[in-house]
Amino acid sequence: MSPNDPHYVFCRLAVDKAKLCVVSPTSSNPPPRVAVVFARGSKIIGWYAKGVGGQFLDGEHLVDFVAKSNAHAEQALIEKMHGFDFSEATAYVTLEPCTKKKAAGLCCADLLVQTGFKCVFIANCDPNPDVGGLAWRTFHANGVVTRDFPPELRNEARRDNDLFFRKFHFSVRDSGEAAFDYASVGSRTLGLPGREFNTQWTNRDDGSIYALDYDFNVAVAKHCTSFDEIDDPARWFEDSYYTKPVNEGQIVIFRNNCGYALVKILRVRKQRTGVDAVNSELKFEYQLRYAISG
Repeated sequence: MSPNDPHYVFCRLAVDKAKLCVVSPTSSNPPPRVAVVFARGSKIIGWYAKGVGGQFLDGEHLVDFVAKSNAHAEQALIEKMHGFDFSEATAYVTLEPCTKKKAAGLCCADLLVQTGFKCVFIANCDPNPDVGGLAWRTFHANGVVTRDFPPELRNEARRDNDLFFRKFHFSVRDSGEAAFDYASVGSRTLGLPGREFNTQWTNRDDGSIYALDYDFNVAVAKHCTSFDEIDDPARWFEDSYYTKPVNEGQIVIFRNNCGYALVKILRVRKQRTGVDAVNSELKFEYQLRYAISG
């Protein structure tokens, strides 16, 4: 795609507008930096950056409007342009539109379908296991052409959103909760560099998963349901192996040269395809116990 191509220009604009989104580098739960651009042919008709604001076409001019609290980018712009004919419009969004919402109303992927978009350009797949590629399924099922941003713009958008992506791959605090698509990623790093635990996981079934560690083995704290019930994690390695099946509610223990990572399984969801397609998901809480300083 040539940099002079209108599609490239609008992809470029979406990436630039996403840079306006401010995320604190110290946030423990950083939100995504997301921007969307709507265009008809070679003319822009609106744009919005999450938490920042945007513009929409009013007659012949773009008019500014302020951010809507907690609104997703596509949702905010579509609501502002209510009644606009989008049947010949294209959407350019830096992060895959959501396919599941906690609040009432349609998710962003369904909103784009309902309002008549026939083509959507997407930069990055959302690492959230509740989304993770499912927007493509929604668009394909409804005849919406789905295209990718050019590689260099995809990579730039991914770098700009690094804090958001990292929270689905790394947990640097000594305790907390995490959730990720274990079939897509396969591992989750817990702890700071130099003392980190590289926990690995593979598919078993709904409600159950295999924990793996080929270097140090893993152990299950049998009949323990809280971290407080585990005195010395080393005790459980009397019965350890490179892989262990772990059910929801159980605690699996990983170790390295610095100490132990206690991981309680909260939810395991197996990937399903078809009409009720969902991504795999592992949700857990963890506590790190270091045996030595580092």
